Amino acid sequence: LCESDSGLQLISIQGSNCPLLDFCFGSNASHNDSILYSAALDGSIRKVVVASSNSSSAHEQCLGSHSHAARCIRYVSSLDVILSAGWDKKLCAWDSRSNSTNPVAEVILPGKAFCMS
Repeated sequence: LCESDSGLQLISIQGSNCPLLDFCFGSNASHNDSILYSAALDGSIRKVVVASSNSSSAHEQCLGSHSHAARCIRYVSSLDVILSAGWDKKLCAWDSRSNSTNPVAEVILPGKAFCMS
């Protein structure tokens, strides 16, 4: 779903057919763009950009992946990074502006991540 001037609108996302476990909204690249980040059961971390409120499709980019399910994702506006945690016992920081599919930082957790705030 995407918010538009006329209310909520369903968008089509081409890419992984794997179930999403979490998503969050990110900062707008421009006033007409909506950005969201997703964490999926296959471990993928994806960025989705909806070009305008009148569009029913979106551009999707894979930022990287966890070795097991990516369970949680958050956008941290003060740092302009995406944090994800997964069942691979890792907390990863991603730079959405980079073309690299490697995290910019990684922390080993004592166990699987199930939630994050």
